[in-house]
Amino acid sequence: MTYEEKLKSPKWQKKRLEIMQRDNFTCVVCGKGIKDNTPLQVHHLKYLKNVEPWNYADDYLITLCDECHSKVHERTIIIPFIKIAPSKEASIQILKQDDNREKEEINIEQNYKRENSYKKERTSIFYRGLLSIREQISSTDALVYSVLLQESIYNKQNSDEQDYLVLQRVSNSKISRICECERHSVILSIKRLIDRQFIKDDTIYCPDRFIQHGYIKLPNNTKLKGWQLVFYAFLKSLSSNYNGSIDTWASKMAEYFHSSKYAILSLIRELTRKGYVKRMKNGNLLIN
Repeated sequence: MTYEEKLKSPKWQKKRLEIMQRDNFTCVVCGKGIKDNTPLQVHHLKYLKNVEPWNYADDYLITLCDECHSKVHERTIIIPFIKIAPSKEASIQILKQDDNREKEEINIEQNYKRENSYKKERTSIFYRGLLSIREQISSTDALVYSVLLQESIYNKQNSDEQDYLVLQRVSNSKISRICECERHSVILSIKRLIDRQFIKDDTIYCPDRFIQHGYIKLPNNTKLKGWQLVFYAFLKSLSSNYNGSIDTWASKMAEYFHSSKYAILSLIRELTRKGYVKRMKNGNLLIN
């Protein structure tokens, strides 16, 4: 198998998405990314002999835009290799050889998972790709599904079936807090997800199209539910790039949310009534 063929492998594509998600779908050099519709690549900081592209430790991989990726390979940008993992859990020694080439010697505790160091900082998210099945599942089902996907991706264990990951258990009370819904609603949502085979035999359906478009960070304690919560999170994320206010773009938002323009305007009216957004004199929306 050639290197180009290996980069088309499902194993590499899944690894690639994990790295992009870790880097918030943003080029680590220039800051451009999915919010700018900028194509992204995953770059190997070092190349190791007899190691498949998808078997590299996460610390060897970074997200770059096409332009910065080209500059790195042209050596007009130099990115040093820096070990991210805490020194207590991992160490790296760079040994100089006679030919001045560098060789990495990495010692990592067998049961150590780098993700554990980020658990306290983890925020709840909603995967944008789930909007593509908006007409198939309810808003609560979509939120519950996203919580389960997030946990399963962070604690990634591949299953024997393609496009499925091992399902990581999350307490109903935790899901209800994140989704701002009752516990019995969570139980019913999980049952519906099982009926539709999004959850099957302790695995969860996780195709690339659900996660490759990135995610929206869900705000805490808004008292909003369902699509109102997701839509408000989207507006808040978008407005952060425009000093807190945005144009309405009802038609474009309707296309993005796989919904109608009427439904989008209805969501805006509800958020305005509840005080989460405010219509400005110039017609833009101010997001609180």
